[in-house]
Amino acid sequence: MIEYYTKFNLHLYMFAGLQLPNGYLNTKFYYLYYLLMIFSDFTVFGSLVTIGIHFFSRNVPLSERCFSGFTVISTAQSTSKLIYCYLYKNKFKEIFQMWEKSYNNYKVRTDLEEKIAIKQRVVKYLSLFLFTVMVGPMIPWGSLPLFVKFVSLFIPSMPFKNFIAVPAWFPFDPLISPAFELTALFQGFGALYVNAKTIAFDCLLYSLGCLHIVYSEHLRQTFGRIIGRIHVADNGKLSYALNDGNILANQLDDDNLREDKGTQNFVVHMEKDIIQWVKHHQELIRVGNALRKLYSPVLTMQFFLQLLILCTNAFVVASAKLDAVQLTFCGAYVIGNILQLFVLSHLGEKITSESRRLMDDAYGKAWYACHPSLRSYLKIIFLQCQKPFKMSALGVFPLSIETFKNV
Repeated sequence: MIEYYTKFNLHLYMFAGLQLPNGYLNTKFYYLYYLLMIFSDFTVFGSLVTIGIHFFSRNVPLSERCFSGFTVISTAQSTSKLIYCYLYKNKFKEIFQMWEKSYNNYKVRTDLEEKIAIKQRVVKYLSLFLFTVMVGPMIPWGSLPLFVKFVSLFIPSMPFKNFIAVPAWFPFDPLISPAFELTALFQGFGALYVNAKTIAFDCLLYSLGCLHIVYSEHLRQTFGRIIGRIHVADNGKLSYALNDGNILANQLDDDNLREDKGTQNFVVHMEKDIIQWVKHHQELIRVGNALRKLYSPVLTMQFFLQLLILCTNAFVVASAKLDAVQLTFCGAYVIGNILQLFVLSHLGEKITSESRRLMDDAYGKAWYACHPSLRSYLKIIFLQCQKPFKMSALGVFPLSIETFKNV
């Protein structure tokens, strides 16, 4: 079921040629998909090598070195994520299995399904927007030389000289046909898959993070409903009700509560609900810790590399002589990277906020008036929920709006 709700972002994984985390692939397309993975990985690794060698070469003009700088860092970021998917594919699979198990442990899932569907719909459109901004311009950018040459064939008066979109080293002359056409196609696909892998990797985290938010909201509301069964009338009488609204006891003091059969039945029912709630909460903590442990190293690298990307790209725009097309692509790329950082920071902020609000729906309720045996459970729960869950990058960069402001 969790695969169904994250299906769109898993399809982005497939489009980007990333190692799928959960065996989510029909055998019919198995070999075709792995051919796509090999081709996309080849273009990414090839781009890293060719652009990287040019970047570190001597006697390279400053403008070219700067332009190669942010592209090689972007490629390094994409390479780190595709390698991470290979190395930790079993860990990703475990995360899906943990979410699936947690989902199946809910006996009544109607509200939960509705909330997950709403959140994942938001994630879907957000992912689509980021793909449009970050990946959409990449094919025309990388293949721009080939497109300009094609247009010049129909406009004889249009002067054209072979060039490549991103300064890079090749073991052959990339400006002589047919090497020029192959180089342009290679850089076009390289630009596409470098950014597609980066965005697809993040978009799956958005989906998994939203599951954590939904489960936290659901636990908060469920706990509020459990505590809401205790009512104190104006005359001080305590009323205890079950889910169906039947009142099992209506007594004045703890002594009567201990003796009343209806109260004993209520205590049994409420104790059962609280224990079940604690189990769901513990499952959420376990999945959250596993998610944080899995993504923490790669998020640390991403924050560091994206800061370098923004700095080098800004330097290119400010100091290098760019034409209108290059300036447009660089500007779109800067905006896309800023959006990536913002979405990650906002996601972490929302996860922390919801975990901090777990007890909000219990406040204002008469939990203090319940049976003493239940009160001890509730005190432990309140203490346990005082420390909110936080996503972070190795504890160095907490995913929060404050971190985004500082960046």
